[in-house]
Order: sequence, then C-alpha cells, then structure tokens
Amino acid sequence: MIQQLTPRERDILLRVQFSNKEIAHELGISRQTVANLWTRIYARLDVDGRPPRMKRLAAILVALRTEAVTMSEIIWPKRSLR
Repeated sequence: MIQQLTPRERDILLRVQFSNKEIAHELGISRQTVANLWTRIYARLDVDGRPPRMKRLAAILVALRTEAVTMSEIIWPKRSLR
C-alpha cells in the first residue's frame, strides 16, 4: 500500500529532474535534507529495492499511476538544450 506523501516530500518529488543541489537551493534546505527526503519518498512509494539510478523514475511513475501527482504539476528545470 502506498503511503501519502507529506507536502515537503511532494515538493521534492515534483522536482524529479533536478539534482539534489538544485532542489536544495530552490527550496532553501540542505542537500542532506533532500537526500533524506528522497529516501523517505522511495520507502513510501515502495521503490526501495530498485537500482539507484531507477529509483527516481520509479517513484514518479508510481506517483503518477496512483494519482498522487499529475504530469502538469511536475516542475521541469530551465536548462538550455545545447
């Protein structure tokens, strides 16, 4: 069963394409706090057993599938495409 995300965890998840450093800067929290929040998100969404590089993708897919977030809510970084 998927546990409901806290507002802060949701803030982090919606920035799935950002680095921890970017998330920390944007939200005014430490990188360690961001890392801790990702760990809690993975546990709540039951994606802990996945390979490290797949966890964020799995987390956002589970959140979308369970309607915890919508595609229009996801925040995309403003990076130039060079």
